[in-house]
Formats: sequence, structure tokens, C-alpha cells
Amino acid sequence: MPSIGESISFENLANQLKAGYVLYADIESLLQPISADNSTTQMSREKLHIPTGFSYALVKSTGELITYKVYRGEDAIEVFIQSCLEIAEQVLQIYSITVPLRMTRKDETLFQNATKCHICNKSFKTFNQSVKCRDHDHLTGTLLMRIYCM
Repeated sequence: MPSIGESISFENLANQLKAGYVLYADIESLLQPISADNSTTQMSREKLHIPTGFSYALVKSTGELITYKVYRGEDAIEVFIQSCLEIAEQVLQIYSITVPLRMTRKDETLFQNATKCHICNKSFKTFNQSVKCRDHDHLTGTLLMRIYCM
């Protein structure tokens, strides 16, 4: 852990952890002109965005399309927010069931012989109280071959 006042940075973008699910969304709006009375010296309001529709696609980290929706209507924002809440609940339900880690002998050897953190690339010897962590897919139980420090 960094000391108080010390900063850390993330530089190894190739080692980022993939999200299990990603929601790609787009909201469409009509632009309605508004009067100039709403202007301030720093900002000028010229148009009001009136949501008219949306589309989204929920994609699993494997690239599999889980669900999608296209909607148009006066209640687009309300329907969009409700849809997002339902999707969040579904994904939380999926992740509430954790399959235990299953490692082969080869996986265990790889883990024991690892000398650097997969994410920050620093030697495990650099950390006074670091712990090597096994990262696994909670849905399948397979080791993700990421060995990182805690």
C-alpha cells in the first residue's frame, strides 16, 4: 500500500482485468431550442435534450450477445433506467453463485513459480506483506492465469 500522500499509477494496460459483462447503450434525443434567458456569463444554454429512445446490448466477456433492446417512446428514460436495474439484478444473480477454483498440477506449478505480479509487474519480493492471489473465473472455476499481489 502507498504511504499517506504517496500516489500510485497504473501503467500496464495490457494487464487490465476484463469485465464479465458490458452494457453498451445509446440514448437518442430531440433538441428543442430554449430562450436565451437561461444564459450565464460562463455558460450558454441553447437547446434542451428531450429523450426519445434508446438501444442497448449486453455482451459477455466472451463476445456473446446476452440481450439487446431498442425502444422509442415518451417514457424512454424511465424504461431505460428500469431496464438497467433489471440487467444489474440479473448479472448480480449470475455472480451470486461462485464455482470454486479448480487447478491442475500445471496451474499450481505456474502459481508457485510466479515471481512477478501479473498486474503491476513488480516482484513479489518488493512487497513486505503481499500475498500471491489466484484469480479464477467464478462462473466456471477455471484459473485465469493471473497471479497478482494483494
